[in-house]
Amino acid sequence: MNYLSSSRRVKLWQSLLPHWQQSVIGHSELGQAIIAFHQAPLDQCEVLAWSLMHGNETTGAEALTALIQQPQFGHKSWCIVPVLNPDGADAFTRLNHLGKDVNRDAIRSETKEGQALLSLMPRIQPKLVLNLHDQRSCFRGIGSDRPATFSLLAPCSNPKQKGGFDLEASKVASWMANWISQQYPHWGLARFNDSHYPNAFGDLWQSHAATITLETGITLSDWTRGETAQALALLLVNIDSTSWEEIFQNTPFDYLALPMNIDDAMDASVQMGNGQSCMLAYQETLQQGRLQAEWRVLKGDAQQSPAWRHWSSHLPRPMPGEVFDERSAQQIS
Repeated sequence: MNYLSSSRRVKLWQSLLPHWQQSVIGHSELGQAIIAFHQAPLDQCEVLAWSLMHGNETTGAEALTALIQQPQFGHKSWCIVPVLNPDGADAFTRLNHLGKDVNRDAIRSETKEGQALLSLMPRIQPKLVLNLHDQRSCFRGIGSDRPATFSLLAPCSNPKQKGGFDLEASKVASWMANWISQQYPHWGLARFNDSHYPNAFGDLWQSHAATITLETGITLSDWTRGETAQALALLLVNIDSTSWEEIFQNTPFDYLALPMNIDDAMDASVQMGNGQSCMLAYQETLQQGRLQAEWRVLKGDAQQSPAWRHWSSHLPRPMPGEVFDERSAQQIS
């Protein structure tokens, strides 16, 4: 997917939503405004969604941008924070400018980005909260031979407190699981461990409203996640157009029946000309304002874990950390 700076992304949203209200909910460590776009006053919004909490996870932001351009969008009232971590997004890095993980700051509230998200909690009472992330391509459901393109998590609210929305979130996750499996039956679909992580924002918001952490991954035909962004946008469109009664009438079973995620897969393995093998990782880096994709050699030999691509090459084994030129190899599966 194309790289967009935070300022360009916000200006795009402002041009697409000239009639929406805009609330500056905080500022980043470098002083950039963190803006919530909302159709109605905050206390009347039914859905809260944020993306780019991790600055190098752009699929959710791309999907939300596609969502707001759909002609049929607008059945529900939304509040959307498209760029929660603008400094990290500009640097295309997971962390904020101070090197802190915003998604692990729900309790200490040390980051300005986390403080901005927390400022919404007393001002909004949504029916559904969507925490959008990307996951690494090493994830797959247990027993699956495909990467997990979608992974769902209904986070666990504080077990020491009453009144969490865990059951409601599990029902929503079941509705999502059914929709995804029907629309994309050949894609990997899994769920994450729902143990309680008190410093994670999804777990904190679960005590406030039904909250889903939705992690998106690759498809085998598109490592840039463009296909995934389009699919996520369609899922969001259906959340918008489907009645709350239908979404919440599911049982948690279909969500709980999803295979658990494991992170044991390799992006690629290469059989080298000298009889050795090596493992590769697909990476995207920001270079001169553009995203560059590359395959980097990892330490160690190829393991028994599944690999999403298999190549053979007549060249000697490259050193760990080197960029592998896929043009020198033949794909064998």
